[in-house]
Amino acid sequence: FFLCFSCFLVFHCDTNCLPMADFDPTDYDGQNADDPLNEGEEELGKGPQDIVQLKDAVLFVIDCSTPNALKPLKVGGRCLVAEALSTAAGVLKTKVITAPDDKVGVLLYGVKEKQNPNNFDGIRLLHDLDRPSAQRIKELEQEASRTPKQMEERYGCGRPTPVSDVFWTSTTIFNLGANQAQFDCRIFLFTCNDAPAASADEAHAARTRVQDLMDMGVEIEFFPLQFEEKEFSIDRFWGGLLPVDPMDYVTRATLRLEQLERRIRMRIHRKRTLQRLTFYVCPGIEASVSVFVTLLEAKVPAPIYLLN
Repeated sequence: FFLCFSCFLVFHCDTNCLPMADFDPTDYDGQNADDPLNEGEEELGKGPQDIVQLKDAVLFVIDCSTPNALKPLKVGGRCLVAEALSTAAGVLKTKVITAPDDKVGVLLYGVKEKQNPNNFDGIRLLHDLDRPSAQRIKELEQEASRTPKQMEERYGCGRPTPVSDVFWTSTTIFNLGANQAQFDCRIFLFTCNDAPAASADEAHAARTRVQDLMDMGVEIEFFPLQFEEKEFSIDRFWGGLLPVDPMDYVTRATLRLEQLERRIRMRIHRKRTLQRLTFYVCPGIEASVSVFVTLLEAKVPAPIYLLN
């Protein structure tokens, strides 16, 4: 086998780093015998023992509050609900193999039934925040394959639902199912409605609940899906609610949706430091060099004997 190395330089004085002549590629920084690559991204001044690798907790929030949610986004294409459910199923397929301890949930709002921990009208927790499984993947694929008429009969889309209730429910779901000390929480929000707030008071309540999520450290990924014949205006409501860049945001959000599974894989397989060295530029100036391994031999794990 062979190793490919890449280096990342940061100008930083670190007296604990090894001299260049003492580099041993098999030492793996001498910190973790179980995993040759330290989990997590290194921070300057911190050793691998100080880095906590958080698991992922993703909640798919799908807007069904308008009849357009069941309208095809383009000719011959799928509707917003089917597109979002299919994306959730694809993420589960990735995580069930690469990160089985992560958690994924699916929340619909604007539907006829209420099934959520806050008991709010119009909000249904289709899948609770839990680990991926084959059964959950099968259920989401089955739901995504339904026709708009079948989805209307099953969920009853088009019920106006305050956005503040949606974010409040999301906060409760994360508090119940994802400890912030163990999980990195994110919301993937899918909508085609650019003005969901009926009044200024409703918009103010939504901003309050979004701020509660941000105070918890929850990251909100916004996916506005627009129709070919209708423009989605980010400035009407969402631009003042979420930390988004209004410049050509809708087009880039569509690209992000198409690359969602790839981005999930990139998030799981992070670059991890193999070794840290000190590069002496001149007296008084040193550069801290992080060495990353991009290719490593896969070793057969030790056998596990099962006792009858």
